[in-house]
Amino acid sequence: ASTAVCLAAEAALLARVVAIDATATRGMPGVFLQPACIALTAVIVTPYALPLVVALGAEVSLAVLSAALKSAPVAQFDAFSCLIGMVVAVAVSQVTMHLRLRDFEAREVLRVSSLLDSLCGVYNKGALVAALREYLERSGAHATGAILLFDVDHFKGVNDTHGHYAGDEVLRAFGEALRTSFRATDTVGRFGGDEFMVLAPSLVDERVIREKVDRVRAAMREAGEPVTLSCGALFAQGRAVTYEEALRQADEALYEAKRSGRDCVVVRGYESGESPARRAGEAEVCG
Repeated sequence: ASTAVCLAAEAALLARVVAIDATATRGMPGVFLQPACIALTAVIVTPYALPLVVALGAEVSLAVLSAALKSAPVAQFDAFSCLIGMVVAVAVSQVTMHLRLRDFEAREVLRVSSLLDSLCGVYNKGALVAALREYLERSGAHATGAILLFDVDHFKGVNDTHGHYAGDEVLRAFGEALRTSFRATDTVGRFGGDEFMVLAPSLVDERVIREKVDRVRAAMREAGEPVTLSCGALFAQGRAVTYEEALRQADEALYEAKRSGRDCVVVRGYESGESPARRAGEAEVCG
């Protein structure tokens, strides 16, 4: 709709200018169409260079009207100016488009970098929280999916024993393992320190959740990182879920995994209320 409005406005303006150049100055060459074509094709940006098509139609119209209404020398001059004007309009529009695309790409790089954790290459906490809140708000009373909280076991010991560079390598490998183990539609982010979160819409099968966690573990082993992982997973199916309650319950599941000896995954279904009890079907996998 916006493209159609822009092209219609351009066509109306150029039609008026063509009428002026063709009829109001019969004894003189047209002087207004070329600046108008160049300016409008630089200002109006639509897919497939459509403003240039409209400008070409205006240039052809002026050349035809000049041939019919003006003397031969003036009509020839108008035809030549139409050709030159069209060439200049194409060049200006392409340069303008190139500059706009370059500016857009630079802005996009800055936007993406502001959302990503510089060390791990996954979303930072601000972007992660915003994505989760937006998903829950959009889902309303029908939220379906899983939130997984991961934690590197005894991460402080890695830093103390092997140094912070080794700790950074573990976190980088962790981020890569999460990205490759989950779907492109899932949101993976660093929640803080050595704690990571995954938002997986539509994932509600406990068996699949465990398989995902096992895949992350396997990826960490393949990366040569001698660490274990604890995970608390919370899933909901067609429920009204609040951000605060979901985060609290997922955090409780994670800490239960730690209390159970670490290197565990505890899976819970979302429960409304202040103190959700463990479900009879809750899954805990350790070791």
